[in-house]
Amino acid sequence: MSTKVIARKHLPAEIPVIPTLVWYLFLDRLHAPGWAWGAIGVLLLISWIVNIVRMATQEERSPF
Repeated sequence: MSTKVIARKHLPAEIPVIPTLVWYLFLDRLHAPGWAWGAIGVLLLISWIVNIVRMATQEERSPF
């Protein structure tokens, strides 16, 4: 029997707070070099920008 779920692209955008916190703690724990902080920071920044743009441009629809 298969389970039906809503596709991820149809869900509202989320602010990536938890992944940002996890990466921060992970890099801090490893005493990561500056280039690692920069690389992960750029990826997280792109993720934040994409999600903020998605939130600003999404339309609300009635379920009916």
